Amino acid sequence: MQLESPEPPTILIVDDQPTNLEVLYSILSQAGWTVRVEVRGTQALQQVRQNPPNLILLDVMLPDLDGFSVCQQLKDDPTTESIPIIFMTALADARDKVKGLSLGAVDYITKPFQQEEVLARVRLHLQLQQMTQLLHRQNADLQKLTQELEQRVEERTAELQESEECLRQLTENIASVFWLTNPEKSQMLYVSPAYEKIWGQSPTDLYRNPQSWLEAIHPEDRPQMVAALKLQALEQYDCQYRIIRPDGTVRWIRDRAFPIRDRVGQVYRLAGIAEDITEDRRIEETLRMQERAIAASSNGIVIADARLPDFPLIFVNAAFEKITGYCADEVLGRNCRFLQGEDVDQPELTVLRQALKAKQGCTVTLRNYRKNGDLFWNELSIAPIYDDSGTLTHYIGIQTNISNRKQSELALEQSLQEKELLLKEIHHRVKNNLLIVSSLLELQADRLDDPKAIQGFEESQDRIHSMALVHEQLYGSKDLASINFGEYLEALVNHLCESFNASLRQIQVELHLAPIFLNVETVTPCGLITSELISNSFKHAFPHDSGGKIWVSIQQESDRQTVSLTIKDNGIGLPDTLNVHDTESLGMHLVSLLAKQLHGEIHYSPEEGATFQLVFKELQYQDRLRSDGSNH
Repeated sequence: MQLESPEPPTILIVDDQPTNLEVLYSILSQAGWTVRVEVRGTQALQQVRQNPPNLILLDVMLPDLDGFSVCQQLKDDPTTESIPIIFMTALADARDKVKGLSLGAVDYITKPFQQEEVLARVRLHLQLQQMTQLLHRQNADLQKLTQELEQRVEERTAELQESEECLRQLTENIASVFWLTNPEKSQMLYVSPAYEKIWGQSPTDLYRNPQSWLEAIHPEDRPQMVAALKLQALEQYDCQYRIIRPDGTVRWIRDRAFPIRDRVGQVYRLAGIAEDITEDRRIEETLRMQERAIAASSNGIVIADARLPDFPLIFVNAAFEKITGYCADEVLGRNCRFLQGEDVDQPELTVLRQALKAKQGCTVTLRNYRKNGDLFWNELSIAPIYDDSGTLTHYIGIQTNISNRKQSELALEQSLQEKELLLKEIHHRVKNNLLIVSSLLELQADRLDDPKAIQGFEESQDRIHSMALVHEQLYGSKDLASINFGEYLEALVNHLCESFNASLRQIQVELHLAPIFLNVETVTPCGLITSELISNSFKHAFPHDSGGKIWVSIQQESDRQTVSLTIKDNGIGLPDTLNVHDTESLGMHLVSLLAKQLHGEIHYSPEEGATFQLVFKELQYQDRLRSDGSNH
């Protein structure tokens, strides 16, 4: 066996004899080796440590440090201990040779040198060194490989242990039952703890009697299950059945099995998973009921996918097809705006678009068109549907054909408009008739000479005018149910000022009138009371045209129901003992009666003239009817 290194080996000769160095240098260099020389032991040590050779020829007798000492130091140094050393000596004492070998030298060459011997010994030890180095490398590679294999075995073992632990935790914590049997199903090898939760029986019972799980199957399902057991080894076993727990409750089970084969393909285990699908079956039944309800609904029901551009329809029920005249295949994948036709300027469409933009629900009434072009009124209610993460996924819309109701509403609206016109015409004619009566009273008064009789006619004219003014206000109002009481009082006061020549008599009237809306039943008696009290101030509070001031104010109290009407003057006043409810004055008696009709209270105060305050609430028409009926 010959091992050659890529580069020629280096040999260091340490000898203080020039002749020996010349001979050895010649022999070794001609053999093709690289030769270095040193004559002193200390220098040799330094050179070896700086640039280690492959082999050292070392003379025993050196001038500064003998060869044994040099050899000792080299062998004590781990970086140089593996360099082979061959001693060169003329000593024939065997003890010297033993000493050199004991220090770590590999051989001796005896002086004078024989070329064949030198070449043979050097070549032998260089080959031995190369073989040793190769063995060291191979041993190191083998140790490294062994460590890697041991590490891989440890890692694989840890992985298997981890997998086994994961499998154990998985089977013990999943809600389903994991089971494992032999092919004959005569031995239950493993069943997970979920068996006790689902079947209501201990796994120990199943280990003792592997067929006990069959006994819990519902009698109606058991024959079918027994027949299906042979499919477990054929990878075709996927069954659903009912079990009856010890507490009498029934649960639905889905049971699946698959065979486990050995290396030659033989089935040696059967594994399976049984899960409780009772809730799934309940949900499926609920969904089927909902589907039947949707299919049977007379309302059109549509579902649009909010995750896709333009919200295409993905479902329509039979009622939608009946209402619109379109079949499902014609509308699925389209936005439902096609039902609008060219009628796209509907105000309710803006409400619908805003709700969709805000991802909210809404209810709108739209003019839609059937496939044949016929108009139908569609009351559309939409509602957003979100998934568990809060993402909008769909919109559901419910359509109701309200065409018949809409026609009835339009007919009713038209009828109401006609009746409003009729009522306005009635109020107009009543006002005109009252004014005619007032004019007749004025004509009659012109023929009278008695001042008191004339005054009585004039007072009656003012009363009639206050009532006529109510009908005039209603005739000009958009709302026939109520009148702006403030505007009515302003018109009434202006009329009275003209009737009593307030400007010529230097009587000022100051108004504080809140915009309060009252019905006709309330305004009429209030107007008569106001007319009586203001007329009384004009006639009696300011004798001899001495001038003065009248205040008229209305306000609504904090309860938003009670109204306060105050009429005040700074004239000569009335007697302090005046009792509004007990007086011979026709006007005051009328005021008292009208206040009772309003279910209100009238108060008099003589401070700084005369102050009357009427406190009342708006009469309700039905209350007035009941009150009138009880009076009769």
